[in-house]
Amino acid sequence: MIGSFMIINMVVKFRDYIERLLQLRLTNQHLQHQNFIIGNSSVDYDSFFGSLIYGYMTFLLYNTLFIPLIDCPKQEVPLRFEITYVLNRIGVHHEHLYYHHEFPDLEKRTNVLLYDHNVREGIQPAEIVDHHFMKDKACPRTIVAHCASAMTLLYYSLHPE
Repeated sequence: MIGSFMIINMVVKFRDYIERLLQLRLTNQHLQHQNFIIGNSSVDYDSFFGSLIYGYMTFLLYNTLFIPLIDCPKQEVPLRFEITYVLNRIGVHHEHLYYHHEFPDLEKRTNVLLYDHNVREGIQPAEIVDHHFMKDKACPRTIVAHCASAMTLLYYSLHPE
């Protein structure tokens, strides 16, 4: 069972990760960045938080910074009440996140991971984490299974036992 202290520690580290992403923006280093995770265009809870957590866990485990991209206009996020509620609870403002439209040349980036979908026009993904039926041939690293959510796959890829 996870204790309160452990949960608070994880939230603090997650906010540190978001702060690091914000520092990339403030110094314009995000413009040259090559590592991205993009969730699906429905921007549901699974896709939104899964792409953020996937980026966070990649940073923690491999010390590689991936920028999670939200695939909707920034002004739409406050209309997604369940997402806004959680962001407020963990102290993260949606303005500090990155959005797909900020990177119109995403197909030219070298390391794009697709989360919660497996096809993206113009992008050859380096990795796919998805729970939907595969429409095309898989990329070199693919985690796909038919289950309730992509977050389930993410959990089991990090906790294989």
